[in-house]
Amino acid sequence: MLIDRLIRQLKTDPQHKVSRPRMYELFMMRGEVLPYDLRWFYNQCGEVRLFFRQERYLTLLEPTDLVQANLKITGKDYEYDISSYWYVFAQDADGEYLSIDLHPERLGHIYDTNHVNHALEGYTPIIALSFSEFLERTLESRPNYYWLNREFRGYGDAYDNIEEEWDEDAIY
Repeated sequence: MLIDRLIRQLKTDPQHKVSRPRMYELFMMRGEVLPYDLRWFYNQCGEVRLFFRQERYLTLLEPTDLVQANLKITGKDYEYDISSYWYVFAQDADGEYLSIDLHPERLGHIYDTNHVNHALEGYTPIIALSFSEFLERTLESRPNYYWLNREFRGYGDAYDNIEEEWDEDAIY
């Protein structure tokens, strides 16, 4: 399994710091379910600092730090936006975040959600379709962030092909 190979690579490569997993329940406010590969990762690892000696390190947050991206980045909850299902799971050396989508139809999609363009239609690139893909590409691109490379072609924008839902009870 890809995620097992990636975890072994993290634990044996001295460029990375891997803390032990902690025994606790992964609790999500609305009952969202984590993708299988991320759950498996958290059973094996706590917080992970990738390329920790480099200027462009990346921290994979431990499960207790998985919080809604909107609250973490903007301080507000946008309940009727697709971003309400995004949770921060990583932080880069500049303090910017990456988010994972926990909506069942987009489960596991990874977005570059920085403070400048968080949840802006047309400015939120899908940089991976799964946590495993994200981790594999990150380890291969050492120590640069692959999604910031000029040649990188992602999977479109988070808001592509999203139909707006109308809630008659909501006040807009």
